[in-house]
Amino acid sequence: MGNELAVTQGTGLQMQQSKSGVTSSDIQFPSLQLIQKMSKVVDIHNVKPGGIFDSIENKVLIEESGTLEVMPIFMTKFWNVKKLDSNGEYVFQKRVPFSPLNAGWRYEGVCDEDNTTPVERQLVITWMVLLVQDMSLPYKCAFKGASFQNGKKLCTLVAKGEFMQLPPYGKVYNLTSVKEQNDKGTFWKFDVSSGRLATKEELEFGKRWENILCQAPVEKVVDTTDGDE
Repeated sequence: MGNELAVTQGTGLQMQQSKSGVTSSDIQFPSLQLIQKMSKVVDIHNVKPGGIFDSIENKVLIEESGTLEVMPIFMTKFWNVKKLDSNGEYVFQKRVPFSPLNAGWRYEGVCDEDNTTPVERQLVITWMVLLVQDMSLPYKCAFKGASFQNGKKLCTLVAKGEFMQLPPYGKVYNLTSVKEQNDKGTFWKFDVSSGRLATKEELEFGKRWENILCQAPVEKVVDTTDGDE
């Protein structure tokens, strides 16, 4: 890659052999987003529900039931907390890193500031992954709601690989969207399955990005300001 990222003294992440001046604080890592019926991209970009969307380049990466080959790099887990406002609606309040202190939280609770205002909490697993088709930049993939259990499935598959002395990116996994229906309507969720072993070149890219991302604070990599992501 002509403009690959590298770690430089004193400036965090910086574009190697580039005059752009881009550093870690300037990078907005893209997200892999499920296209639901009510997603804004359906109307704005005239796309069909069920696919997986690139949040930066505003394009559909795969249609419904298609498969993306991804290589996991690392995982974070946190709670999205919504607070009941004066209009009777739950609005995003904050994002709280998962820890032993809040492991017992439930979906419904009360605000920790006043201990009376109702809140709703959603546990989220976010993986930073490389797309095999383009390893120039990692993507965030958030498993929440109906997708959460499949985020745990990916954690289990990665742990199984690590037991066999493989790094998280030592295998390529198949990421797809799965259609489901309930009494509230039709929706799609992420699903994953184990794939092939990574090639030598893919392992080198995975290791390079692992080294780069480990030099940056997690909050610089996984955005903590957007509760909808």
